[in-house]
Amino acid sequence: MSDKKRKITPCGEKIIRYGDETAGTTGINAADSCDMISSANDYRELLCKLKEIALTLGSPLYIVGGAVRDFVFSKEYSSDIDLASPADFELFNAALKKCGIVSAALYRRTHTVQFEFDGKKCEFTSFRKERYADGGGHTPEFTEPTDDIYEDARRRDFKCNAVYYDVTEGEFVDPLGGIEDIKNKILDTVKTPDDVFKSDGLRLMRLARFTGELGFTPTEEVIESAKKYSGNLKDISVERIYAELVSIINPDKKHCFSPTDGFYRAVEVLYKTGVMKYVFPYFDDISLRTCFFAGKSIRLYALPVGERDGVKARFLSLKSPVRVAETAERIVETLPKFMDGNNEEETEELKIFVLKNSDIIDKIIALKSAYAEATEDKRYADSAERIKKIYKNAADKNLPKSLKELKINGTDLKKSGITGCDIGAALEAVFNLVATEKLPNAKERLLSYVRGEKSL
Repeated sequence: MSDKKRKITPCGEKIIRYGDETAGTTGINAADSCDMISSANDYRELLCKLKEIALTLGSPLYIVGGAVRDFVFSKEYSSDIDLASPADFELFNAALKKCGIVSAALYRRTHTVQFEFDGKKCEFTSFRKERYADGGGHTPEFTEPTDDIYEDARRRDFKCNAVYYDVTEGEFVDPLGGIEDIKNKILDTVKTPDDVFKSDGLRLMRLARFTGELGFTPTEEVIESAKKYSGNLKDISVERIYAELVSIINPDKKHCFSPTDGFYRAVEVLYKTGVMKYVFPYFDDISLRTCFFAGKSIRLYALPVGERDGVKARFLSLKSPVRVAETAERIVETLPKFMDGNNEEETEELKIFVLKNSDIIDKIIALKSAYAEATEDKRYADSAERIKKIYKNAADKNLPKSLKELKINGTDLKKSGITGCDIGAALEAVFNLVATEKLPNAKERLLSYVRGEKSL
């Protein structure tokens, strides 16, 4: 094994530096390693600057995490760069200044320095060991600096995110076998899955997100452990949970290699592990199937189809924007409505509904269609088709979509002798008549009707 460079860490673990490794054994060879510097013009300046910083620092400096993982997997370059080194973070900050870069932020508790260079966001963290309190609170209660790359790797979540790239040597350093996991598209934890999930509930959401974004498959041990510790999600702030949820909705946009069914893969992991019940408690098999058939525009709204009541409250409890919560409620609560195509009274109501909800009508149609596929219930497909036809008819005839689009307004009604609350009621009544095509949207005709000069 003379072609491998090895060194022994203080805890006796072997670190393989893959700069000289043959492609047949690891999939990474010296040429690939050099490519990280030379193959992309938009990265050359950054990597040259990082090498300058490392030389000024007098300590190894590594790119680690997603940027390395994505490069190893597909030669994709990230605009967010995580850096690590055994050097103290304040010494790194000083080296940064000597190289002409002013840090954007410095966090002493986590030994972290943030800065930007050449349009890329960089975050440096000194090698450290971490200890968490019982539960899944995400934030370590204790951190301790270390010069051991093996220990730094073991504080991370998954092996695929624990591969390092030495910017000075131009070599990959793989303490835990992450490159092999990347090659095999596997999600396995840096320690036992129980050790990883019992201390940080957010990693449960990250497991699902990485499944969707990367198309990697969690091991059975990882899934079983996630089930065991699914309740730890309760220890995570709802803001963080919602942020992860937003990423899970569109995982296929994350990378050039992200699978097209990434959303379903991610949601399936949340459901299979029991994590989803802490986000949407009534998520069930039908909900999962609806997510399978849901197009990009309705992915978020497919998640709470089992809720029906209280959708807005559920989203607000996750600290979503109010507008998102209100839109979700408007879409999901329509799912069981307008199912009787032979009910004339319902059809009249539907015509009015379609115009008043024209801003989301395409999403309502899409959700009903996805739900029809999920349940194999033709009534939902028929309902979606009815809504589609009514909306098309309204568009073809240029029917008003709101009171503002009526040819009369409050001022016109005042001149006709209508005052106070009666103005709003009159406009609403006129709108409904126009929506159901019982009156044309013509000013004089509408005023004549309001004044009682002409009947329908």
